[in-house]
Amino acid sequence: MAFAERSSQLHAARHLWNGAANLAVFLAIAAMVSTIAASRRRQDELLQFIVHDLRSPMTNIQSGLQTLQEMSEGKLDDTDQELIAMALVSSDRVLTLVNSLLDPPRIESGKLPLHLEAIPTEELVTTALDQVGMWARQNQVDLKADGDGAPPAVMADRVVTGRVLVNLLSNALKYSPPMSTITLRARPSDDGHVVLSVEDQGPGIPPEWVDKVFDPFTQVASRKSGAATGTGLGLTFCQKAVQAQGGRIWLKSKLGHGTTVSVALPKAA
Repeated sequence: MAFAERSSQLHAARHLWNGAANLAVFLAIAAMVSTIAASRRRQDELLQFIVHDLRSPMTNIQSGLQTLQEMSEGKLDDTDQELIAMALVSSDRVLTLVNSLLDPPRIESGKLPLHLEAIPTEELVTTALDQVGMWARQNQVDLKADGDGAPPAVMADRVVTGRVLVNLLSNALKYSPPMSTITLRARPSDDGHVVLSVEDQGPGIPPEWVDKVFDPFTQVASRKSGAATGTGLGLTFCQKAVQAQGGRIWLKSKLGHGTTVSVALPKAA
């Protein structure tokens, strides 16, 4: 009886010990999750403060440039007018990039409003090329639109999709050498989508980075390794924005032979 009683006590002790150990592990994991969540909230708050503090001076710069452009109309030569216009385009792009810092988490949480409508594909192509036209001329890069017949309209958000295309064109421009060509192609696909592709003649992306270009902050790591890529938060936004509209995005690149980024959006009914 003494042996059985002792065995029972040991079993109970082991049970209590295992329970205490499991509780300790649970509490440790809960504390870790709570710490991570608190850190994420602080990061989000800091990001919102940064965006707010950057947005205000950029808006003032834009207003000043627009006022100068209006006041100097007919008083400056074409070169000076083009410089002002270029500064306006650049400041608008900076403001767009600043606002884009908040977009990926908004898309993930479903808080980025999307207004889906039927949009002519040619309109999206023309508008996007116009927005980067001055930058392309400055870099001596030719922009080309290539439509497969008359591509059907897409069901998409006009503003968000425009930002995606401008982002892809801007990435291509960053690494396109002078006298090269960037082509924005549009063609229907057999699966009920319209494919928009930005094709450049830049240095291309090393094979080891092709599968990582849509990851946040990939640009930082790739630049440290000396790779010439046009990624970062921009392609992360593009991926999430396209997926939120029921589309998909992918990239093909060959080192020394350029890069093509393609976006497939649903055809409008």
